[in-house]
Amino acid sequence: MLVRIISDSLKRGMRAKLLLTLIIALGSAVLTAMVMLSVDIGDQLNRQLKSYGSNIRVIPRSASLPVKINGVDFSKDREKAYIDESRVENIKLIFWAYNILNLAPYLDVPVSAGGKEYTITGSWFHKNMTLESGENTDLGMNSLRDWWVLDGEPIVEGRDENYKEALAIVGRRAAGELNLEPGSVFEVDTPAGRKSLKVSAILKNRGEEDWKIYVPLDLAQEWGRLEDKVDWIEVSALTTPSNELDLKAREEPEALTSAEYDVWYCTAYIGSIIYQIEEALPETTVLEVKQISESEGNVLKRMTSLMFLLSLAAVLCAAVGVSEMVVSMVSSRSREIGLMKALGAEEKSVAMIFLVESLILAVLGSVIGFFIGGFVASIIAKSVFSVTLIWRPLVLPVSLFASVVITLLGNIAPLRTLLGLDPAMVLHR
Repeated sequence: MLVRIISDSLKRGMRAKLLLTLIIALGSAVLTAMVMLSVDIGDQLNRQLKSYGSNIRVIPRSASLPVKINGVDFSKDREKAYIDESRVENIKLIFWAYNILNLAPYLDVPVSAGGKEYTITGSWFHKNMTLESGENTDLGMNSLRDWWVLDGEPIVEGRDENYKEALAIVGRRAAGELNLEPGSVFEVDTPAGRKSLKVSAILKNRGEEDWKIYVPLDLAQEWGRLEDKVDWIEVSALTTPSNELDLKAREEPEALTSAEYDVWYCTAYIGSIIYQIEEALPETTVLEVKQISESEGNVLKRMTSLMFLLSLAAVLCAAVGVSEMVVSMVSSRSREIGLMKALGAEEKSVAMIFLVESLILAVLGSVIGFFIGGFVASIIAKSVFSVTLIWRPLVLPVSLFASVVITLLGNIAPLRTLLGLDPAMVLHR
């Protein structure tokens, strides 16, 4: 009986029901768009922010320990410590390996050229690596420092096939002193003797790179007589903004309960990734580049907060619209409601008819809203963030839940009005 009554009710007053479905669909569409953008664009925006610098630095553990006796610093007099290049790939084997977007090791070797002292820095420019896990990945400076402005060509293979000398990228001030330009050949005195370099590009960025000469890592190791050694490692990791749990784990790790530790370890906080890198490379100290990681966290937090507020506003506005429409529907059918009550229908049964009717329209509205919201989110992603949005079917249950919440909130006032109707007064009019 209830099914037949609801079925007949849905066939009447189509204009009001279409408006109610449209209101629910619009509220659901805004929420769907915000969730899709928050989930997908958040990660992609985080990846784009990584182009402005890496957020983790790995150094030998002994290099981070001060050596002082009676107030005198002897740190400079101790033997220099290095990290084995062969162990660098361990960073890509941690629990959050897929969040390690890129990395590059560095080795500085002092050299002289033209009667002046310079530093040759060896690194990976473009290294294709097959890990023990079977994953094939491309790492190195070409993508890690893609904001560099080069006058010339980036180094890919490390050596010019048409020229016997090794290739180098030279900082602009060093190039100015040595009167170099792309294609120039010059000599440097290294611990392994005099070597020739061909300039692949001049680095135009201003900063500490001005005076450096960048070469492939294997050359720096050979010329510095430091086989399989690197000074430090630059790591770019995709992280979740820190919260109280992450701060607690980094300040007092022993204070974590077993459950808190599991949650922290299995969440991509900057602190948990640092901890896992130190597990993979126990002879190192892993440092957070706070200027980069905190900026990323602040941007993502503000974006998430903005989208949450917009979603909340959309849900509330839709709930108000639903309430107004259902009140109108109840008012227009007051004689029908009074008649049902006069014939002995219980108040909860009458209320159930309107509630189920609204929930059916809510399901229809949520499906429509999902596709409208996905389409709008795709346009925003392309025009504002210049990325292609990935449609996520898992957002549909969120849209459905939001539509149900909107409908329930919007039915509170109308149902109170419905329950307060006096059959005698309504039928007498």
